[in-house]
Amino acid sequence: PSYPDEVRGVFAVRSGKYKAHFFTQGSAHSDTTADPACHASSSLTAHEPPLLYDLSKDPDGVSLCRPG
Repeated sequence: PSYPDEVRGVFAVRSGKYKAHFFTQGSAHSDTTADPACHASSSLTAHEPPLLYDLSKDPDGVSLCRPG
């Protein structure tokens, strides 16, 4: 999302090599991607647990970390 939200709190945080997304929302900048959840028409989505990315292995944050 393009702006902070006082009701929901932070949307994403980075700690060291990890980035966690608690909320995601589509964007017009992502309308050409293959993932429809990234398109501008996609609404705000909460993630519990958050989406977790290892940015040392995936600097673009495309592949989710898998448990184990």
